[in-house]
Amino acid sequence: MSYLSLQNLRKDYGGKIFAVDDVSLAIEKGEFVTFLGPSGSGKTTTLMMIAGFEQPTSGHIALAGRAIDPVPPHKRNIGVVFQNYALFPHMSVARNVGFPLRMRGVPKAEIAARVARLLAIVELGAFADAEPRRLSGGQQQRVALARALVFEPDVLLLDEPLGALDKNLREQMQIEIRRIHRELGVTTIYVTHDQTEAMTMSDRIVVFNGGKVEQVDAPLALYRRPNTPFVAGFVGDNNVLDATHAGGGRIELPGVGPIAAALPSDCPTGPLKIALRPESIRLAAGSDAPAFTVQGIVNYGDSVVLVGALGTVPLKIRLPAVAASNLTVGQILRIEWSPDAVHVIGTAR
Repeated sequence: MSYLSLQNLRKDYGGKIFAVDDVSLAIEKGEFVTFLGPSGSGKTTTLMMIAGFEQPTSGHIALAGRAIDPVPPHKRNIGVVFQNYALFPHMSVARNVGFPLRMRGVPKAEIAARVARLLAIVELGAFADAEPRRLSGGQQQRVALARALVFEPDVLLLDEPLGALDKNLREQMQIEIRRIHRELGVTTIYVTHDQTEAMTMSDRIVVFNGGKVEQVDAPLALYRRPNTPFVAGFVGDNNVLDATHAGGGRIELPGVGPIAAALPSDCPTGPLKIALRPESIRLAAGSDAPAFTVQGIVNYGDSVVLVGALGTVPLKIRLPAVAASNLTVGQILRIEWSPDAVHVIGTAR
């Protein structure tokens, strides 16, 4: 039996559209699982139902084999960290962190010891007596994290906790949160719409779309083998193309003709959806290779994305900057890719 189990969760707000629609998940003890998806996909609503701040319209939630649907939030022993920190401005850092313990009637000496330990873990021991307003955004977020961990929760929930931070600080905090998770081993669910955060931090990623779960997988498996066109387009950059399997492992693109592809043995004949990552495409030397017309160039510094067309098929290519330094709009390039870079998502609908 999984440690945290969600069974057929649904949530609506009186309308015909479910904010969360039949979500079932099994999360193991000590896992770091990320809920990833666009705004309105159901990821935060699912998190709030686990925390107890929202009640499911139907379905069940169990923690360590015990149903927690009827249990009020303050009795679930679940820690929650929000994007806005929610620190008490009139309390010191140490008193903020110790607040959950005081509410539980923990003796003062034990509170002092636990607070000191957590502040050491988040590397804020020197700021115990400081007011939150004196701290940077990243430091305040670490205080909020320490407060959510100090009472030794069974599950830690983080709702887009890094959304208010700048890029460099966000990347630093990703590393910090992962380090703390490894040190404490608490089961963690992290909500974000940022695919880089999800790929960097997670043991597994749950991709939400329209209130449903599209795919649950390890980060690299999710990236390399998306199950649906939505996952292929949302996780990283991708060329999602309509193709036809004519049989015998032969794939054709409309207006292009046969292309190199390694198909699974059970691949059905007929129309298909395939995915081809831009970084999997490279420049070819042979004149018989497929011709790509450059229609736009986007420079990222270390790499360049070429936007254009393979015949009549829109296509994007990502190349190292050094390999694209002399390319121009309107240029026709010969391109190629390894057959196993083509991933069949499913039949075209």
